[in-house]
Order: sequence, then structure tokens, then C-alpha cells
Amino acid sequence: MSKMIFEIHGGQFQNKGAMKMLVTCIKQLEQRIPNVTFVVDGCVGNDQQLDSLNLKKLLFKRGWMGSKRFTIGLFIQRIIAAVASAFPFLFKDVFTLNKIDGVIDVAGFAYTDQWGYKPSEDFAKLAGYYRQKGKKVVMLPQAFGTFTQPQIINAIEKIINNANLIYARDSSSFKHLLEITNNTDVVKKAPDITLFVKANSSESQIVSNKVAIIPNMRMLDQGSEFWKENYVQYLNMTIDTCIDKGLDPIFVIHDQAGEDIKVAQKALLERADEIQVLQIDDPWELKSMLSTMQFVVGSRFHGLVAALSNDVPVISIGWSHKYAELLSDFGLSEFLISEQHGEKELSSLINILADENQNLLKRNIVKTNFEKQKDINKHMWADVVEVLQGNSR
Repeated sequence: MSKMIFEIHGGQFQNKGAMKMLVTCIKQLEQRIPNVTFVVDGCVGNDQQLDSLNLKKLLFKRGWMGSKRFTIGLFIQRIIAAVASAFPFLFKDVFTLNKIDGVIDVAGFAYTDQWGYKPSEDFAKLAGYYRQKGKKVVMLPQAFGTFTQPQIINAIEKIINNANLIYARDSSSFKHLLEITNNTDVVKKAPDITLFVKANSSESQIVSNKVAIIPNMRMLDQGSEFWKENYVQYLNMTIDTCIDKGLDPIFVIHDQAGEDIKVAQKALLERADEIQVLQIDDPWELKSMLSTMQFVVGSRFHGLVAALSNDVPVISIGWSHKYAELLSDFGLSEFLISEQHGEKELSSLINILADENQNLLKRNIVKTNFEKQKDINKHMWADVVEVLQGNSR
């Protein structure tokens, strides 16, 4: 079989969740497609980071979707591709768009009113280019919507029309897509791909009395006015309640851009010397560490996923529907703290997971629900591979 080359779009190294999606996508497809090469835009990471995953880099940097650079970057990449098609000997050892068999999107949560219309418009342009050239367009499980802005709706319609497969990772996202199209041959539902990568440690975990608190700066700039005013107070209350129960709360920083640690610092204030703050660059090492927690209180989606995939119960303080959907999938819907829940409700949930018997009960619920999703994940990868290899759609 001849070599196949795919662009992976939407992953990056600065955000641990985005990095885990990138790595998982590569490893899963390498197991299933022989002689495959993956290419990314130069904005994804530096040369050392790309080399660590054996990723190749597109000639000329397009830039992030949603940025001012994207449109002109894609235009220049298309010009280069046209020239490379006419004069292939001039571009023998570099990667240009004309050499790529399709694009695989792992953006996570970019196509929504909350991020504005630009990311959706940008990916619509990229998907349109690939489909026009007869290439494959696949979007792996991620959150979508809401879509209320006319420009976003128009862009999502274009994406759907040009895609071979689109996977929503939760029921709300799936519903938002079906409000635009009834084409369930293209739009499907499957769980987050990083769920099925276990921690690097042994299966029999020793549960400590530690509780990981995973903050998220997005609660302050993308969350509601309520969370902008009260989020730090809720983190403080989490610390106090854990200590009252004889637990050891620690802050775990899940991004590498340096934003989330600022939230932790706001919460700690005078007690910075009392509460440990962990920053672990390797997302798999971080996942192993989270697997030893008694429970997790978090606002980073993939931090919660990392815990749940190792049967660790969680309490979520989230800023979008993706958090409620994730907890519902694992039988923990009551462990979501929304604007309607006061500090007493958060304290009550912490008390439940601090109890050894209740904690074990919730772990078993998480494990049971995890097993239910394994088959869906396997079928998803089979469909993705079939499409990418050109056998359908």
C-alpha cells in the first residue's frame, strides 16, 4: 500500500488536553493504517516538539484558526500547492497541501458561539479546500455549539457539506449539529478519544488522601458573570472543606501557557506556602498522578477526563455544556456545580467523596460507565480508518 499523508488540525503542545488528543490520534491511527505520515501546521509546536511525535511540518506557517494570519496563510499555502503540483521536482523534500490525502480535526471545542464565528469560518475554508481536491475531511469527537450567530451557522453548514465524518462527543453537541443537518451518515456521536488511554502506572492504584483541584482561566474570561465574580471564592471553599475533612488539597495546573496558575495564585493568596501547586509538563505523567487522587475538583475538561478514565470520581465546576455531558456519561450528573448551586452544595459533594464507602461506590459507577463506551470508541476508529483509506463516503 502506498504511503498516506494526513494533516492533523487543531492539536497543540501548549494545552495538555489538546496535546493528549494529538498524541492519541497519532498513536491510534499508526496502529491501524500502515505507512502513514502525519503533518501539522508550523504553529502547532517547535521543531523539537514536532520531532518528538515524528510530525512533519507544512511548508509556510498558516497560523491558528481564529487568528488574523489564518486566511492569508492558507491562501499562500494553496499557491505553494499549485506551484508544487506543476513543478514537483522543486518541492521534493517538503510537505505541501497537494501531497496530503486529507485533514483530521481534533480541535476539542472551537466551533461555538462562545469563541465567535472566526474559528468556524477558518476551518470551513480549510475543509472546503481539501474536499474540492477530492481529499478526506474527518472531525474526531469534540464539543460543538451552540450555534446562534448567522456567520457560524453558515460556516458549520459548509463544514458539514464538506466533511466525510463528524463526531460529537456528547448529546448536546450532537443535537446542535442535527439542528443544522439531518445527515446522520456524516454526523455521529462518540466519546472523547483520550478516555481510552490509561495512566502509565499499574492498574491497582493506591488512593491517597489527596484531592486535586484543577483551575481553568476560561472560567474568568469565557464563563458567565456569576463565575467571573465567584469562581475564586468557590476554589477557596474547596480548599477549606477538604482541609476540614482531613484531606490534602493540591492545585494541579493543566495548561502550559501559564494562565491557570494565575487563578491558583488568586485562590491561595496568604497560604501559598501551605498548599502544593503541581505543574507537570508530560500529560501522561500528569494522568498517572491524577489516578492516585481520592477525587478531583476541576474545571479543565481533559483533566476531568484523565481522572475518570482511571475510575477516579470528580466534581466539575464548568463553563460550558461539555462538562455536564461528561459527568452524565459517567453517571455523576449530580457532581456538577453550576450557577444554581451554592457553596453548601459544593461542600456536600466534597463530603460525599471524602467518605470511603461513598467514594468506592462512585468509583464503581464510573468504571461501569467507562466500559460501556469502549465499544463505541472501537467502532468509531474502524469507521474513521475506512473513510481515510478511501473505502467509503
